[in-house]
Amino acid sequence: MSEDRDKPPVLLLRGVGLVRNGRTILSGVSLWLMPGEVVAVVGPNGAGKTSLLRVAAGLTPPSEGEVWVEGVAWRPAGGGQGHARGQVSLLAHEDMLYLDLSPWENLVFHGRLYGLEKGQAEFRAEELLDELGLLLVADLPVRLLSRGMQRRVALARLFLRPASLLLLDEPEASLDPEGVAWLVERLGKRRRPGEQAVLLTAARPGQILSVVHRTVRLEAGRVVAEPGAAGSE
Repeated sequence: MSEDRDKPPVLLLRGVGLVRNGRTILSGVSLWLMPGEVVAVVGPNGAGKTSLLRVAAGLTPPSEGEVWVEGVAWRPAGGGQGHARGQVSLLAHEDMLYLDLSPWENLVFHGRLYGLEKGQAEFRAEELLDELGLLLVADLPVRLLSRGMQRRVALARLFLRPASLLLLDEPEASLDPEGVAWLVERLGKRRRPGEQAVLLTAARPGQILSVVHRTVRLEAGRVVAEPGAAGSE
């Protein structure tokens, strides 16, 4: 990552805390991602991994601390927040798909929502559906697809726009084998300076950890260890 040493982190969390209904969800969490870096936050269920991603995505405001994306502070609220959010794509547990629309229609709709021109959105939709082995079901309503296929469509939505930061919440837990294989290959290609930074979560070891640069362990809302490289360079 030496080529990007002079660039600001794509994501910087500094002393982030989150309290909900008197319960501490996150406490003093600090971490950073440089361009092209793939980092996994690991830990047991209930450790605060999903809440951490929601804070990083700008969906949940932290109770304390700072969140910076591409050098722009998200808190306190101020100018530039909208621009920063446009640099982030999130794959949450929910697919965020319209079940009565086809995979093709969903992707083109979201592409247009992300600001892509119609032709560009259609091109990216076909390209991603092809890569993910979904062309044969591209015109079927999403509700008729298997759960694994639906998750692959959601994965395609994640990669529609050239966001500088990708957030994936336990992606391996709900993807089918085809989706996992594609994601591992795709993330492996992004292990270079200047590429998108990726922050993902995992509750247990899996294939996805083979492509990460670093792992950060979260327990009871606190960072307890940062073992370092988890995959081969």
